[in-house]
Amino acid sequence: MVNQQTLSVRGTNGRTSVFQLTPRTTFVKNGRSVLVGRIATQDRVQVIGTRVGDVQTANRVVDTGR
Repeated sequence: MVNQQTLSVRGTNGRTSVFQLTPRTTFVKNGRSVLVGRIATQDRVQVIGTRVGDVQTANRVVDTGR
């Protein structure tokens, strides 16, 4: 699930991780930068981010398809 503030990702192990989104988070789909709204529920993504304490922040989200 994705909205303007968070991205929830279910890993292959079934565990769900929630990433905070910031104005600096970049989104890529089909090799091009896109707006967050182009990332759809059920799309497969790779998230590159940071973790400080219990807060995970997405720096880059790459949509790899369905």
